[in-house]
Amino acid sequence: MDHISLQQQTRNPRTRSGSIPRVSRLEDATGWPTDPHDVSLVLDALFNLLEKGISPSTHPITNSPPDRSGEMAGRISAVMVAIDCVATIVTGAEGANIMPAVSGIFETHIFTLLRWLKFTCCESTWVFQSTAHPPPDVSGPLIAAKVLSVMWDLVSEKLRITLEASPEYIEFLLFLWTWRDTHKRSLSYTYAQLGIDTVARLLAAALESPAAQQHLMEKASNFTAHQHREIIESLIQRLMDWAHPEQLIAHLISHLSPLVIIQATSSFLEIPAFVEAYIRNQFPMKVLSIYGKLAHIRTPLEAGDYPGLPISVAICIALFPPFTAAPMNKFITGSVTGLLQAGLLDILTDYLLSYPEDGSNP
Repeated sequence: MDHISLQQQTRNPRTRSGSIPRVSRLEDATGWPTDPHDVSLVLDALFNLLEKGISPSTHPITNSPPDRSGEMAGRISAVMVAIDCVATIVTGAEGANIMPAVSGIFETHIFTLLRWLKFTCCESTWVFQSTAHPPPDVSGPLIAAKVLSVMWDLVSEKLRITLEASPEYIEFLLFLWTWRDTHKRSLSYTYAQLGIDTVARLLAAALESPAAQQHLMEKASNFTAHQHREIIESLIQRLMDWAHPEQLIAHLISHLSPLVIIQATSSFLEIPAFVEAYIRNQFPMKVLSIYGKLAHIRTPLEAGDYPGLPISVAICIALFPPFTAAPMNKFITGSVTGLLQAGLLDILTDYLLSYPEDGSNP
C-alpha cells in the first residue's frame, strides 16, 4: 500500500466511521502496510475512529453504549483487534523498524487507549460476541493486558514514564487484577496455559517503579475493608488458577508466576488495613494449602531468590516478607498457626531430609 493510497483510505468517510470491511483487514498482520510511516498513519486513523467517529457513548468507561447492535460491536471489535495486531507486529521481527514510527502515536493517544481498553474489558462479551476463541468474555482483558505489556516494555521510555505517573493506568491495572470471567476465574487461569502471567508481571513492574508504586499504595490505602478482601480473594484465586501441575510442568517459566504474585502481595503489607485483611482471611494458610503438595515441581535455577527449590519450599520462604505495617510478632502469630495447619513443618522437614550426603542442594 503506497503512501498516497493509504492517506486516501484513512480520509475515506466510511473508514473514519469504522467501516467493518476496511478495518477488519487490519485484524491480521498481513493486512498492514510494511512501511513504518504508513503503519503510523493507519494506527493514527484507528485512534481517530475511537476518539471521534466510532464511540458508542460520550464516556465509554462508565456508560453502556446506547447502540447494542451487532454492527456496533463489530466496529469496536475490529478496531481493538487491529490495535492488538499492532502490538503483535511491534514484538515481531520488524518491531525494531516500526517502533520509532508508532511510539509517538501511542504517546499521543494513550489515554484514549486506556479508556477503550477498559471499555472492551467491561463489555467484552458484547464487543467480541462473534469470537469463538478465546471466549468472548476473556477476549477484551487478554487484548488489554497484551497491549499494556507492549506499551510498558517496548514502545518508548517516554510512554512508560507517562504510564508510571498515570493514576488512570494504575486504576486499570488493579481492575485487571481483580477481573473475573463468567466462571469466576482470573486471567491467571488462561495464562497458566500460556506460560506467563502478563498481569502479574505488569503489577510487579509497577511496584518496582517509585512513581507507579506511590499511586498503587495511595489507591490501595483508600480501599474499604471490602475492597481489601476483594484483593486478597483475587490473589488467592490467581494462585489457585495457576495450580495445575500439568501446566506447571509444561511451562518452566510459569513456576515463577506464583512467586511473583506473592511478592506483589508483600508490597501491600505496608498498608495496615491490608495486613488486617491478609491475616483475617488466612492468606498464608490458603496459599500453602494450594502449593504444599507440589514439592516435585521446582523453580528454574535462574529464579533469583529461589533457584532450583521445590515450589512448595519457595512459597514458604516468600510468605515471610521482610516488612509489614503490623508488628512482626503480631504478623507471625497471625500467620504461623495457619501455616502449621497447612503443613509448613512437614514441607520444610521433607526438604531438609532430602539433602544428599555430599551436602549439595537436593
